[in-house]
Amino acid sequence: MTFSLAIVGAGQFSARFAELFAAHPGVAAVHVADLLPERAERLVAAEGLAGTFPSYEAVLDSPAIDAVALFTQRWTHGPLVLAALRAASTSSPPSRWRSPWRRSPRSSTRSGRAG
Repeated sequence: MTFSLAIVGAGQFSARFAELFAAHPGVAAVHVADLLPERAERLVAAEGLAGTFPSYEAVLDSPAIDAVALFTQRWTHGPLVLAALRAASTSSPPSRWRSPWRRSPRSSTRSGRAG
């Protein structure tokens, strides 16, 4: 099963990861969003990625995106992660997002506590 992701922040550091994401067999498509649209377009062209989004909000609103990879300044990560969590909590995730390793509330661990 594959998924699509959006790289947020198209600087030098994200370019190395774009190459890895694009080569991974589990990644169906890689998109890019950046505050400077021309920077996102350059990364897409250089790595042969799927396309760009005009904003982070457009990434979060898109049903085509399953995950985001943040390559922005560290101080922006908190608000961006919270926005992604809010967006995910207001949509119904497909069953493929549910982890096969998730324990049911009734399962127990060696310690006897619910897991």
